[in-house]
Amino acid sequence: AHFTAYHYMNVLAGKYLDGVRGRSPRQIWNLPSRIGKTTLIRWCIAHSLDETEGRARWIYTTYGDDLAMETGTAVRDMLRFHADVLRAQLAPDVRRRDRFMTSAGGGLLCRGINSAIIGFGCGDGGGMFIDDPMKNWQEAHSEAKRRKVREAFFGTLRHRLDQEAAPIFVVHARWHLSDLSGELLQS
Repeated sequence: AHFTAYHYMNVLAGKYLDGVRGRSPRQIWNLPSRIGKTTLIRWCIAHSLDETEGRARWIYTTYGDDLAMETGTAVRDMLRFHADVLRAQLAPDVRRRDRFMTSAGGGLLCRGINSAIIGFGCGDGGGMFIDDPMKNWQEAHSEAKRRKVREAFFGTLRHRLDQEAAPIFVVHARWHLSDLSGELLQS
């Protein structure tokens, strides 16, 4: 049998397709740090924008605005640098790192989990990625930080779906039994 060191990436890519195709729209991916989760998420968002010819709308959130903006920049640059082969075309003004639109009305909003997310919904072939809502072990062991993540998810993020069937992917390392994954698995 052929073995690849990154077999889990193939498995997760299949899970992502199950999510965006409506077979499994609510997913939790618990994986350790530093194995490429965020890179895979960036590819998934770019894939979705290409597949929908730019109509997909995505929200990406993580523990802080800086990492969120890095993801926005990476996806925007994938679309920009491969515009000759991708079906999603960026709208003319794409200077922002945290939010961009396509010429077809789709796009990506990237924010830290406790930052304001207003005026933007997700759907039409897109959805939401919540990537490492806690920065590290110390944050995960703070009840106040866990409460803020819970409030952000249940009070804001969950209500940003333009279609109930839009996928939500919660992707993070497990640091605490009552982290976001733990809360969702209990509900």
